Amino acid sequence: MSVFEYASTILSIVIGLGVVHLLGGVSNLIRFGRQLRIYWVLLGWIVVMLLVHIGWWYAVWTNMRTEEISFWMFLLPFLVSMLLYTTARLLTPDFDPKDLPDLHQHFQEVRVAFFTLLTLMFVVAMLFSLVWAPPDLSALGSVEWALGVILMGLCLSGALVRDDRFHATLVIVWTVIYLAQQAIQPALS
Repeated sequence: MSVFEYASTILSIVIGLGVVHLLGGVSNLIRFGRQLRIYWVLLGWIVVMLLVHIGWWYAVWTNMRTEEISFWMFLLPFLVSMLLYTTARLLTPDFDPKDLPDLHQHFQEVRVAFFTLLTLMFVVAMLFSLVWAPPDLSALGSVEWALGVILMGLCLSGALVRDDRFHATLVIVWTVIYLAQQAIQPALS
């Protein structure tokens, strides 16, 4: 087993646990949907976080394919994976059929922690990319970095602003920018 295979196994497990938790939350929403007051913003963030989990797994797979990985080179991607798992746990409420959650209230209760952890995840992921390979300062590379900074700023605003209309707009804008950033990455390879 190569160092990459060994390191990627634990990262894949942690990322997979986050995906499983998000999908479990979706299945509970489907199961109890008629009895719940659905809050589409929360549903939007669950879908986005599924995409972020998959995007991070893919980024690790494409960027860590080497035989030499130091403890520090492993620690940064592991921290991102742990932060992703934690955001998944925060975002999807636990369901008790006798006491179903109010999804809007749940989102407002976890909003600050969720967006703070998501911001921290981006900071660590950008540190990882700085340490792993110098940033591409071409036009596309600069756009990718700028989009990452914009996403972090939007996350911070999500932690600070409570307004429902703001969050309805935020989930859409954040998703579009994240997908644009992901679309740029293959062109940089």
